[in-house]
Amino acid sequence: MKKRMTIMFMILFTVCCLWAETNWYPYEIIGPEVFSYRDEDVAIRFCPTEVEHYHESEWDGTSYGVIDVFSGKVKVVDGYYYLAETLGTEKPHALLLGKNIVIYTENDHENFERYKDWPSVRKKLDYEVVSNSGNEEWNIYTYFVTHDAGIKKITSSSSLLETIGGKVQSYLPENLLGKIFLKHHGDVRQYFFYDSTINPWVEAVEGDGIGEYLDIEFKKPSDELQILNGFVDFRRKHLFKDNNRVKTILVESSEPKFSQEYELEDAAKYTSIKLPVKTNRVKITIKEVYPGNKWQDTCLSSILVTDPDLPPYSQQKDRILQFMKEYGLWNLIQKYKQ
Repeated sequence: MKKRMTIMFMILFTVCCLWAETNWYPYEIIGPEVFSYRDEDVAIRFCPTEVEHYHESEWDGTSYGVIDVFSGKVKVVDGYYYLAETLGTEKPHALLLGKNIVIYTENDHENFERYKDWPSVRKKLDYEVVSNSGNEEWNIYTYFVTHDAGIKKITSSSSLLETIGGKVQSYLPENLLGKIFLKHHGDVRQYFFYDSTINPWVEAVEGDGIGEYLDIEFKKPSDELQILNGFVDFRRKHLFKDNNRVKTILVESSEPKFSQEYELEDAAKYTSIKLPVKTNRVKITIKEVYPGNKWQDTCLSSILVTDPDLPPYSQQKDRILQFMKEYGLWNLIQKYKQ
């Protein structure tokens, strides 16, 4: 990678913040299955297979089907969001957040790397359905399904290739797609994962990559994107600050015609980009960067196009709350908050 040849004084700091909005994931398959929810007071992740148990059990943090329950307060450390109360423990819980995205990322890479041929299978099937029997001792079929990024085609002005340890590493624009997976174990939806085993897109010109661009064709006309900034790898978190992140982008569309600049957050989270109107295609150009501590490579890790067929945010929120009340989860959350 392009070494940054300046002397930098590293200032380490922790930012404490509250995620004021209500968040959940996923909306599309909401029901008595795997689901994550978070507001400023509580964060829960659960995978009920017999949700009626919720109506009978008391809230003790280990109720049947509940995987995790924490305070909803988060802290940002070196660009990554953590559940505040888990910092300083043996297993701090990092979160991947965005608009209607909340994914618990601890040990994601272990779940992927246990499949010996995961990288080859992952690429061969072109981000559709990935299946693998996994450990030969398992009798239950395990497979993964990708979250649809809503992108039909993506190209870039340049993309980095480098050789590390005798192996060629590619940082292609296609790497921005299909980063979120739902793991099925038999007939049960188990967890959502962010795939850190896939590299980000990285430009390949001298300097900071100012003027380099992505050309993105949507599957459906949409007026919103979410961009995951920087080199996001939950196995090697130092790569986020070591490399450049994008600060300012220019988003252009030719039909309908518009051109608008946006600023991305300097954090390992999805930044929502609201476009002036719906379009089928955009060009995203790097205008300004947050400089990396070590390298001048400018990176983006994932892009999602909001499905225009989804209901408005307020309607989604109403449906989520209705679901939680129907299955007894809302009462349990209120008990926890008290």
